[in-house]
Amino acid sequence: MSRLVTIVGLLATVYTVFGALIVFKAPKDIDTRMKELEGLFSQANDAAEDAKYQAEIVEAVLNNYNGEMTNYDKVRRITTIIEKYPNKPDAYYQRAFIYDNMGKYDEAIQDYKIGHRYKGVDDASNYCDIGIAYSQKEEYKKALSAYK
Repeated sequence: MSRLVTIVGLLATVYTVFGALIVFKAPKDIDTRMKELEGLFSQANDAAEDAKYQAEIVEAVLNNYNGEMTNYDKVRRITTIIEKYPNKPDAYYQRAFIYDNMGKYDEAIQDYKIGHRYKGVDDASNYCDIGIAYSQKEEYKKALSAYK
C-alpha cells in the first residue's frame, strides 16, 4: 500500500512538473495558435455572411411560387438588401440589370457606378454594361468613353 502511495505521489509530482513546464513554456505558442484560430474563425464568419448575402440576392430576383414577380417587386426587394448591405456590389448590379430591363437607364447607370466602387467588381463587364445603358439612351459619346 505504501508503495502505491509512493507511485501515485511520484506520478502527481511528474504531472505537476510537466504541467508547470507547459504553462510556463507554451504561452507564446498558445498565443500564436489562438491568433490563427481567431483568424480562421473570422474568415469562416465572413464566408457565412457572404453566402447569406448572396442567397438573399438570389431569392430577391427569382420568381416566387405564387407567380411572376414584377420588375418593381424585384427592385423593391433588392433595395432592401442594399439597405442591409450598403457596401457590397452585387445587389447594386442586380438592381442595375433590372433597371436596364425596365428601360430606366439613368438608374441603371447610377447603380453600375455605385457598385463599381466596391472591391470584387469586374471592370470590363462593368464598363460594358454602362456603355450599353448609354447606348440605349442614344448617348453614344458617353457609351464610347465607357468602353475605353
